[in-house]
Amino acid sequence: MDTDRGGASGSTIVRDMLARRGWEALALLAVVIFFLPAFLHWSAWGWGDWGYFHFLDAVARRTVFDFGELPEWNPYQCGGNVLAANTQAHVWSPWFVFPLIFGPAGGAKVAMALHGLIGAAGMLLLLGAMGIRGAGRFLGATLFACSAFFGQQISGGHVWAWPFFYVPFVVHFLLRGCYELRWAALAGAVMGLMALEGGVYPVPYTGLLAAAVCLAMTLGWTPLEGRPPARRWMPGAALLVCVVAMALIGAAKLLPSLAHMAANPRTVTDYDRIGPGTLLDTFVWRNREWGWDRDSHFHYRWWGEYSCYVGWATLALAAGAVVLRFRRVRVPLVLLGIALALTLGHLGPGTPWDVLHRLPVFENLRVPSRFSVFSVLVLAFLAAVAVSEGEKWLRERLRGSRAAWLGAALPAVVALGIAADTAVFNAAPIPAKFNEPAPAPDEPPAPMVQSRGSYKRMYDHLARNRGSLACQEINPIPRSPRVRVQDAEYGLLPAGAGTVRLIDWSPNEINLEVAAAEPARLWVNQNYHAGWSSSVGRAEPLENQLTVLVPAGEHRVRLVYRAPGLRAGLGLTGLGAALIGAWFVLDRRWRRGTFSVFGFRFSAPESGGCPPDPNRTLQGAAEPAGPARPRAEARGSDGQADSRVTTHDSRPAAFSRRWWLKVFAPNAAFAVLALGVPAVSLLVAETSDAELVDDVAGAIRPRFRDGDVLQFNPSWAGAGQRPFAGLAQDGPDARAELDDGGWRRMWYVYCRRDGIERKLRDVLERTALVERFELGHYTVYLLEPPGAADTEYLPDRIGEARARVIPREGTARACERRGGGPPLVCGPQPYQEVRASTEKIGGQLRRCVWIHPLPDGAETEVTFPGFLGPIPPEPGTVTPLPAAPDGSSPSASPRPPTASPPSFTFRYGLTDGAAAVKNGGPVSLRLSAGAVPLASIEVPNEQGWQDLDVEVPAGAPADLVIRVSSANPGARHLCVGASFVRVAGR
Repeated sequence: MDTDRGGASGSTIVRDMLARRGWEALALLAVVIFFLPAFLHWSAWGWGDWGYFHFLDAVARRTVFDFGELPEWNPYQCGGNVLAANTQAHVWSPWFVFPLIFGPAGGAKVAMALHGLIGAAGMLLLLGAMGIRGAGRFLGATLFACSAFFGQQISGGHVWAWPFFYVPFVVHFLLRGCYELRWAALAGAVMGLMALEGGVYPVPYTGLLAAAVCLAMTLGWTPLEGRPPARRWMPGAALLVCVVAMALIGAAKLLPSLAHMAANPRTVTDYDRIGPGTLLDTFVWRNREWGWDRDSHFHYRWWGEYSCYVGWATLALAAGAVVLRFRRVRVPLVLLGIALALTLGHLGPGTPWDVLHRLPVFENLRVPSRFSVFSVLVLAFLAAVAVSEGEKWLRERLRGSRAAWLGAALPAVVALGIAADTAVFNAAPIPAKFNEPAPAPDEPPAPMVQSRGSYKRMYDHLARNRGSLACQEINPIPRSPRVRVQDAEYGLLPAGAGTVRLIDWSPNEINLEVAAAEPARLWVNQNYHAGWSSSVGRAEPLENQLTVLVPAGEHRVRLVYRAPGLRAGLGLTGLGAALIGAWFVLDRRWRRGTFSVFGFRFSAPESGGCPPDPNRTLQGAAEPAGPARPRAEARGSDGQADSRVTTHDSRPAAFSRRWWLKVFAPNAAFAVLALGVPAVSLLVAETSDAELVDDVAGAIRPRFRDGDVLQFNPSWAGAGQRPFAGLAQDGPDARAELDDGGWRRMWYVYCRRDGIERKLRDVLERTALVERFELGHYTVYLLEPPGAADTEYLPDRIGEARARVIPREGTARACERRGGGPPLVCGPQPYQEVRASTEKIGGQLRRCVWIHPLPDGAETEVTFPGFLGPIPPEPGTVTPLPAAPDGSSPSASPRPPTASPPSFTFRYGLTDGAAAVKNGGPVSLRLSAGAVPLASIEVPNEQGWQDLDVEVPAGAPADLVIRVSSANPGARHLCVGASFVRVAGR
């Protein structure tokens, strides 16, 4: 009998537990399944932006384990860069413990899964506190934690997005903080944790949401079940407490990062925008492809930046909640309208994104579509309300065991179906990104040496103790031109002043033995930063290279890096955690009447504040299944009914005068506001950039000719680039050097709304304006180098050139033209020809003449007849540009006369791809004017475009002769260029 009773009791406990916590457990299980496939590739690294964050973790892990130091400086990135102050690094986050234990790959997987569980738990807590129960609570938590925003951003390696999982906790604690300020401190602590994790987007975006929530609470919003409106001053005080707590907890990251960003500000111009059709696509389009083909204004080419798939069923539930429970959801609906308006992007002056992008901090953020995380949050809440209210409605109307079962099963089936659809679809991209084998590190780690590296494979070079000069970083310190791939990592200036020997090395400390015959400058092959100090002399920059002035004699120089602001920040973080913890402990003791100071006991007041509603379960826990119970009347501390509590019974009769004033008018105002913000943004939007692009391309393409180059300010991406396909385009970050790049003309497209005016002024100061016109908010400039009419460029004369091959032994042979065209074929391989080409040299696209050295030491001789002679006038006249849309004629300025003296500048260099390959030896170049020697050059195996001013003797022949050879040609993809300003009288 006892056994049977015990068994019955056990089954009852299980049933009660499942009834109370079953949906919560199922939501957490859904998150585990969502991230589980990534764990099947435990040791694999992710590709894409994952490589960048793996790299940061690997550098920090090496610094801690191999050298026993705090991760403060990163010598492996961009010639030396900050690590503790890196805005995106999470080295001071508690989550960094997982990369330390499991390595970058495994640690990242554990951390992201735990973030997902925190997001689901926070959503369960928030929805429960707002009175949502059962299947609705499960659906809301699953929709948020398993949303496409997280699935796509995480799959793309955007680790900075993880802190967005904390948003429900921030909102919940802030809502409670509007009644008890200590909870606002906890909301600020969570936001401080966001900052420690490198939440460059989550922190400011969540700050906006916190301000909106507090404003709504000030105006009387009562989202927490059973709570009356907060006192008018409390939400403002709660927001202030939240900000202070966030600043204290996040100080370990904020102080170093703010100091770094103040010294190295980042300017972002972002005109990304989408249309309403694409906005709808973000929620319902089941697209798993990397790219997308639906042109809509300007956008990024990766669909993951926009995808927030929730499906039509979720939108239908959200619409049902709005229609049937509008009063309950009207404030979140306004937040949804604002989030959608911001997600639409930069529609024009005065629109939400434009206004926001002019504020400090926000001016440095891009990709407006990332605001869609708040849209997902609100849609998850609306869907949860619909399912929860639907279940309640069915339970009230369906009686009997079978009917009651249907009332519980139907909402459950809907919630499970929608959750399964969204979670399965959104989880698919994550495991596919983890397919990179972890690089095998050198053991033991040797002192680092600089290499060209690759911005996509920085972690591979780190494993081999190599720095990556070709790197990826959104906010780097200025890279010194003196930091480069060279034979030594340390030395003295002048070069013969003495010797330098490395004693030992770590990322944050370098010990050198210096013997200087005279006062000299010790240099280190790394960038300078204010955190460096020296035991001898003073660390200071030389063209931003780390150097130290040392006196004559023998010295042991100890260079140490300490991140500015880090130690003060760590102290403030510890202080903030102690203060918040003490606040909660002392407040609890105060309420229990056990608070004492120096032996004096104090008792908490008997009244005050708002007691908990007796019908409200602790922390919003789910109620047992069963018929809905009527809401008890909320009472104040004196036992009387609290008039501030809004109850369903207090609503006036429909269509009465009081109903029009108290119900209809406020609801109509909320509806207009929720719909009006995105609608007005679309109505006042400027002309679609998609249309303006066609106009700009239609004006440029017909007049674009060989020798022209195109540049945008700011850069264009996605669909905006397609009308210009096939035209030579210089990168947006390249300095517009027409003469240096071998370009005859530049089409410079400037956006008056978002362009960088400083860059425009710099371009116009160094070029001559030929014509300009305006289309919408774009100004198109046609520019050319000063004195272009009197300048000849080498690639333009390739059609007249002749070439021959002179072997070491044997008879010279001429290079024939292929098919009568310009290329001169000098060998059987495609690269063994002389041709005009456009190559990336020194990180910039340049127009040049391709001359690859031939094997067996053979010499290639290329002759440009008459290149150093007089230049004939350019045939034809300039065709005027089309009139501007307002009917005005395009402006033009005459070409200035040649003011510079006659000159001949020869340029040469290896392509960037060839310079990165250690395959081949130096290339020998000999220049002559006919038979008169001009210069002999040895081209080293390094990146860059070199200029050489050559003096042409009076009376020398006008033919330019270039001879190219190499004892070990290898992959010596050589390019040469030249500009000649004619000599008067020649």
